[in-house]
Amino acid sequence: MLKNDRSNYKHIAYVAMLEKNYKEAVFYANAFVKHVTMTHGPQSNMLSDGFSTLFMCNYILGNKEAAKKSLKLLKKVEPLCTAEDKKYFRRKITQYLSSESVNDSTFYDPTHCLLKKCSYVECKNVETKYKEFKCCVNCQICYYCCKDCQVKDWRLFHKEICRL
Repeated sequence: MLKNDRSNYKHIAYVAMLEKNYKEAVFYANAFVKHVTMTHGPQSNMLSDGFSTLFMCNYILGNKEAAKKSLKLLKKVEPLCTAEDKKYFRRKITQYLSSESVNDSTFYDPTHCLLKKCSYVECKNVETKYKEFKCCVNCQICYYCCKDCQVKDWRLFHKEICRL
């Protein structure tokens, strides 16, 4: 993942959270929020991802004022979110605020949006944990749940795009 590619800021922030590099996650979440605001405007529902990441990282780091500010901004963009996103954010924030052990990684699993689906069209498998599926070594675009799906997809479709 290229760190200077603005479209990846959100994912870099999530990975930094997984690695418990909360200061780095705050940096990239802020960069993501600025990028979304500049490209999609201040009323974009995409901002909820950035604000929730900022809230959780700042809360873990003990930056209470920054966490409050992020929570306030998250509440402003919340009406733009889907009902599923609203439930997810509320549940996780409630868990955070009621927790005695905020550094416990079980509270926030940012990989839920990074999980891959098997690239073979007829397969419906989705990763149950981050980086469970294997990636095509050549193109690094397609992900497969098993060797069988990789072989079937190669014959059906992947051979043509992988060589580009």
